[in-house]
Amino acid sequence: MAVVRLKYIRGKEQIKAHLRYITHRRGKTQEKITRLLFGRDGLTDKQASYEMIDSAKRGTAFFKIMISPDPRREDTYKDLDLQHITRQTLLRLEKQLGRHFQFVATVHNDHTPHRHVHGIFLLQGRLSKEEFRALQKTAYKTATQQALLQRKARDRVQEHPRYRFLTQSVSFRRQDRAHRSPSLRGGCLSCGYGQLTGIPFYLSRCPICHRRLSQGLAGLSLG
Repeated sequence: MAVVRLKYIRGKEQIKAHLRYITHRRGKTQEKITRLLFGRDGLTDKQASYEMIDSAKRGTAFFKIMISPDPRREDTYKDLDLQHITRQTLLRLEKQLGRHFQFVATVHNDHTPHRHVHGIFLLQGRLSKEEFRALQKTAYKTATQQALLQRKARDRVQEHPRYRFLTQSVSFRRQDRAHRSPSLRGGCLSCGYGQLTGIPFYLSRCPICHRRLSQGLAGLSLG
């Protein structure tokens, strides 16, 4: 099961310090790193995140969150879409509280064999102890469900005979550049699966919700 941690942070300077840490935490060999940050609508940067924090109204509570899928049962092949899992988890927390979040996060995959996400979110108003405990439980449950759904869908795709054929074709293409790579269609607009990675064209319906897929992202390489 996924490991999820929430913690309350006091003050803007403390949450900025945590943002700097998760953005620049050194790698295995102590090299300097600047990681990509993402938010609700796509990629962002540290300066925009600072502005988000500075403009927070009085009474805003700051939280840090960590999401780490199980490396054996969920992120088995280090292929889960961690950004999607994070977004879906925070959207579920919004729905539970009935309040809008601002958040920014980043994937850590360079200093440990277990990929995980560190992030922060801003919440207008305080939470009671009971609300905070309920939020922790929901975050854990949602992140785990999303990770297992992705694992099941990706395993199903990989087990499909046509996927194996395409994988062999990609391997052959790497040896012979004259061959064109297989193409991907856009992700599912209903449940969000594959929106960042694409879905093989031989699947006409989403392996998660079974809705008919769009025709976008044609020509992206599986390799």
